[in-house]
Amino acid sequence: MENEVLDVQYLQYLSSDLDKWKNGDYSFIPDNVSDLDRITVQKKASERNSRYFGECIVLKKYSDQFIKARYTHSFHWLYNDSWFDGNPKGQLQQEFNFDLEDFFPATKLRIAQLKAREYIKKYGIKPSSPDAWLIAKYPNSWFIEVKKLNEEHRKGQIHGLAIIAKYLKCKVSVFRLYSETEIPKSRLIEFDKKEFQEIYQSLNNF
Repeated sequence: MENEVLDVQYLQYLSSDLDKWKNGDYSFIPDNVSDLDRITVQKKASERNSRYFGECIVLKKYSDQFIKARYTHSFHWLYNDSWFDGNPKGQLQQEFNFDLEDFFPATKLRIAQLKAREYIKKYGIKPSSPDAWLIAKYPNSWFIEVKKLNEEHRKGQIHGLAIIAKYLKCKVSVFRLYSETEIPKSRLIEFDKKEFQEIYQSLNNF
């Protein structure tokens, strides 16, 4: 029953920290992010200056409790053919895939990917990877989707969380970020939890 309930948390950030990030201060990136991942985040953030800030705030808070911290960069590792075949393109994707293989049992990873592909065929919805992955020995990894206070999920995002929770048996969460001038209350919390539970329970029919 525990995995059927979506964990949703609020996390405050300082507007001054967001300003620092926008001005190129990337010291918020945790130390246990790989060099290639760090370079990629900094490059993309320099092109769109608020990008990855939210993920950094969440990862920075918890990363010292984990072996590694990773940004998922919207990789399609749950269903894409190249990931399913164990040969994604690009060095960063391959590095990410090595961690999947190292920190999840091969059978469970395979089943999760198979179920994601079946889900697409049945419902026409592609389960998305959450924004961040805090890596620990199985089954203690933690996948996190990061949202603004009242930002709605895109199609496939809750589905990805449900498939990961169901088949990889690890913790998944949504973090809703708010500034010091906002009240930590979102109209979307109960909707997210309800949608997650419905999707999670529908997986019993697969």
